[in-house]
Amino acid sequence: MRLSPTALQSALVLGRPRGWRPRPRPDAPHLDRPDWVEGSFRFDSEEGAVSELLALGGEVEVLLPLELRDRMAGIGRAIARLHGPVDP
Repeated sequence: MRLSPTALQSALVLGRPRGWRPRPRPDAPHLDRPDWVEGSFRFDSEEGAVSELLALGGEVEVLLPLELRDRMAGIGRAIARLHGPVDP
């Protein structure tokens, strides 16, 4: 996963996701998000991982596994629909 500087601060304060470890800095930072930090954590279930990641809000990008990435994208779309413009 990739964390924004804001999510990294939240992760350090909240202690979530549990067991998160940053990866050594890649030679070339990600072009779209050069200040984001890559890392990983182990999880027992997809449901548990979702709960850990939602604590960080919209400042986390799941890279792998693809199933978890797809699940988080679906949750993000559902949240956006719920909080979208209200019809008068």
